[in-house]
Amino acid sequence: VIVGGEMDMASMEIIFNPVTKVCEAPVQMKGNCGILVIDDFGRQRMTPEQLLNRWILPLENRIDSLTLPNGIKFQVPFNALLIFCTNLDPEKLMDEAFLRRIPYKIYMGDPTEDDFVKILKNASDQYDVRYDDAASEYMLETYFRNKHHMRSCYPRDILQQIVNVSLYEQKEPRMTKDVIDLGVKLYFTATKSSAPAD
Repeated sequence: VIVGGEMDMASMEIIFNPVTKVCEAPVQMKGNCGILVIDDFGRQRMTPEQLLNRWILPLENRIDSLTLPNGIKFQVPFNALLIFCTNLDPEKLMDEAFLRRIPYKIYMGDPTEDDFVKILKNASDQYDVRYDDAASEYMLETYFRNKHHMRSCYPRDILQQIVNVSLYEQKEPRMTKDVIDLGVKLYFTATKSSAPAD
């Protein structure tokens, strides 16, 4: 189960739909006996403290308490492998007590150039865009090599821009210099050079 910035306090409780008369399980219950990924941690519709305060006891006791719409309270296992993904400093998001309850922290650095190309090839397959070595080399040389950090999300996101432009222009999505230039320009509109910022 993957949740991101759309997550709020209500999503951690039982949600009753008055039209269908059906209750929806909270995200932590949906992730039970599996993996629950909180993506973009720190960018939810609540503070990190609110999220972690709601889960501090379940994280420690591995049991969560939920309440049905009729007021009946009951306990369920809290048995998901919880993964928080963030590009923010964990020490600024949570205090020492929470850091102790999340014992493993793994830093994921920028990809190497070879890894970047592998990600680009995989994303090309995913988006059904024919991979082109010359276009890949052009992208690396023009926008990344010795110029800017390479992020693992860039190949996918730039290819998504290429696909969207191609759909708009009613053309087959292809990796060409012109469409790469446009895709990068659309993706990195915040900078004057239309290239990724450090």
